[in-house]
Amino acid sequence: MLAKRLGLEESVAEAKDFEVDGCLLRFEKPEVALEVKWREKLADTEVRKIAERLERFGARRKMIFVPERGG
Repeated sequence: MLAKRLGLEESVAEAKDFEVDGCLLRFEKPEVALEVKWREKLADTEVRKIAERLERFGARRKMIFVPERGG
């Protein structure tokens, strides 16, 4: 749904030493790197690690999806 909304192509993203949950491509180049977390809480250190992993992927935009607070 997000890929369609942004006019991008979905892809699974892996590298030798890390992976992200999803990647949206524009002309076969990473445009958006995605990480999805289902836990209620994330520690600040974990958020930083996720952000670093997304940064290494080289996409222009990075997104972390987490559950909505309070249900």
